[in-house]
Amino acid sequence: MPSIASHARQFRRHVVDVVCDHLAQVRPALGSEAARRLLIGTAVYESGLQALEQDRGPARSYFQIEPPTARDVTAPRGRNGDLLAAINDFRPPVPVELMAQITANPLFACAVARLVYWRAPAPLPAADDLVALGQYYKKYYNTDHGKGTAVGWTRSYRKYCGDGK
Repeated sequence: MPSIASHARQFRRHVVDVVCDHLAQVRPALGSEAARRLLIGTAVYESGLQALEQDRGPARSYFQIEPPTARDVTAPRGRNGDLLAAINDFRPPVPVELMAQITANPLFACAVARLVYWRAPAPLPAADDLVALGQYYKKYYNTDHGKGTAVGWTRSYRKYCGDGK
């Protein structure tokens, strides 16, 4: 059975990098190395790349996206129609309920998670500053009310995401 670190490398290559490359065609900053590290670190920390459903909670996907967040991020917005179109490129042409899509489609879930971070008012930290990336995760993704911590995110990234920085 593959280790979490092995799964993280594969998930980064086949999901995170694919999504970031696609979204960067719309807005180049969406594909930054900092964004990629933030996304793989978030998926690993939130779910261990194993849980598609939150224990006793509504969050779904490896990114543990909650229904209100998913609805808000995917709602049509005037200036951001190009971003919505780009994330919808990862949805199938048949109608599927939003949270079912978030749960079953890692590319779409990753795109939604990237837009959660994109909406944050502060710019992303430097890609090699894992402590700052962990703090960014806590402030803009997990929030003050969430159980995740900046220190936990950073430790998880260092342990499973391979570069040890």
